[in-house]
This record gives sequence, C-alpha cells and structure tokens, in this order.
Amino acid sequence: MIILGAMVNIQFVSRPRGEFYAQNPNSKHIAFDVSSYAPEPFSLLSPFTYFPHIKIPVPGMDDTFSHSVEGIWQGLKVINHNIDTGLFSSKPRKRSGEVEGHLYKRTLLDIEEARRKIYVPAYVFFIDKYAPAEALDYILWQQREGKKVYLYDIEENGDIRINLPLAHASVLAMHLNLKIFNQPILPRTDGEEHLFQILDDSDKSLEKKVEIVRSLLADSHLNQAFTYRCVEHPQSMDDFYLAEAIGGIK
Repeated sequence: MIILGAMVNIQFVSRPRGEFYAQNPNSKHIAFDVSSYAPEPFSLLSPFTYFPHIKIPVPGMDDTFSHSVEGIWQGLKVINHNIDTGLFSSKPRKRSGEVEGHLYKRTLLDIEEARRKIYVPAYVFFIDKYAPAEALDYILWQQREGKKVYLYDIEENGDIRINLPLAHASVLAMHLNLKIFNQPILPRTDGEEHLFQILDDSDKSLEKKVEIVRSLLADSHLNQAFTYRCVEHPQSMDDFYLAEAIGGIK
C-alpha cells in the first residue's frame, strides 16, 4: 500500500469494505464503486471502458494506439510467445493461457515493471484525457467538502508488487491524490537542492534513488524535506513509490 500518512484524502479499499461504506454513508466518509459494474458515469472510470474515439498511446510502441486500457494490458501479454495487437482496436477481453510476461519495446517485463511502465501510464493517460469530468469532479468535490473518500472495484489487491489482479481503484486513488497535493516545491537549502536533484533524475532507477536517498535521511532537515515532498506533497508517481519503498518517513 502507498504510505501517505495523514495527508491522504482518497483511499483504495476492498470491495466488501467499500460496499459497507457505500451502504452506510455518514458525514465523514463516502465510497464510490469505479468498476465497470457501477452506474454511469463512475463505470466509465474502468480500464475496460471502450469507445472508438479513445486513442491511448501503447507504451513501448511508437505511433500505436488502443481504444481501451485493458486492450493494451491484455494485448501486450506474452502468451505462447505471442502478443495480440488486435485487442488494441477491439472491445477488451481477458486472454487465457500462461502469461510469460508483458512486452515493452523489445523487453519482456515481470508483473511489477509491466504495471509501472505499461498499465499505470496507460490508465493515467485515459483518466486525464477521456474519463468523464462529472465523475472525477464529484469525487474531488466530496474530498474538498472534508469527507474521507474511498474507491473500490471488483479486485482486492492494491499493491502493484503482488502478482494478483490489480485493482485499478488503487491507481485512480493515487492519481487523484497527486492532483490534490501536486504543488510545486522548490528547494530552500543546498542540501534540499541536492536531494531534489536525485529525486528528479530520470536517468536513475527507482532502486538507485532509494539507496541514495535512504543514506541522506539521517540528516533531520533532509528527512523533513523528503517527508514534505514525497509523503505529503508528491510530485510524481516515483515520489509515491519512494515513500513506500523507504517506509513512510515520519
């Protein structure tokens, strides 16, 4: 689970818990089903949403687009040594067979890397460009009204590292929190500037960033700067992942 401390206002929950909150709303919390089984417009937040006018860039493939997020995810699955690009243009369906990985450019990715490089970018693009504004605005309006907002779909797993079907509601919650807390944060000291340069270095892997940043956090000022940026006001998905990997600095 992504660790955000008290700053989180929108959270992913399992379907049983989400249904409980939805059936028993009060002044402090509200829950939304964002699966394809939900009523519109919230059902249109599902990665299975398909329309011919939707054009989502397929990660790792230049000038290639899909009419749904799920079409990308299923199409790039390698089963019997093959992908199925036909799913980019057809209504999404799950493919059967033993999954060998997901194809990204010419690389076969494991489940965690595939989610980071394929699923999350495709879903975020879909949400930003094609998701119904009335659904997103209503969720964010409830948050601004001071309610604790919970999102759920049919899956139970909200951790991209676990090899179980991933709940897209967890990615949506993360992305909406980014919208809420994504404030430009400028370094105030030389130490903070050094820390932020590491965080923003696109050439360093997440694992390398974790290693370097962890070694700097003995300094209480840098620890506080890291907490403020990555835990409380994340600037990117990597900031979320760093906060999680390092353990939710307090």
